[in-house]
Amino acid sequence: MALGEGDGGAAQVEPEAPATAPAPPVVFTAVKPKLVLEAEKTLDAVDFYKAAFGAREVHRVMAPKRKASDDARLVLYVEIEIGPSTIGIMDLAGVDSSHDPNSKVSNSFFILETDNVDAAIAKAVAAGAKARGPAHVIDPFGNVWGICEPRFKPISESA
Repeated sequence: MALGEGDGGAAQVEPEAPATAPAPPVVFTAVKPKLVLEAEKTLDAVDFYKAAFGAREVHRVMAPKRKASDDARLVLYVEIEIGPSTIGIMDLAGVDSSHDPNSKVSNSFFILETDNVDAAIAKAVAAGAKARGPAHVIDPFGNVWGICEPRFKPISESA
């Protein structure tokens, strides 16, 4: 039998499925927690975090008054830095307008690391926090801040 005879000519070759590129990996560049506070408390919280923890305000977005009878404008978002970390703060009413602007929200727990725990606690208490336990304070807005020494210290090059 000659080549190609009896098999209908050239051999049938299944087309290859197009190669699919693997999905690119998901890489997060930051985690930015947000505190959602009772309406009208956000700017007070920013002032407190500046006094208690040396926070620096990075960005602020305000909205017009909700109603003509309102004394203050809605704080859509304030971003602060405490050390190298960023925290966003906003009014509950800015998150969901269906919520009662005076309702409470769940509290948060943060850890601050410092080499001078006692001085950090004293500064927070002087700014209006309440000391709770050996290394915790509760801010005037109900959030708990644990203050401790860094868990991991940089390794010196001489070690």
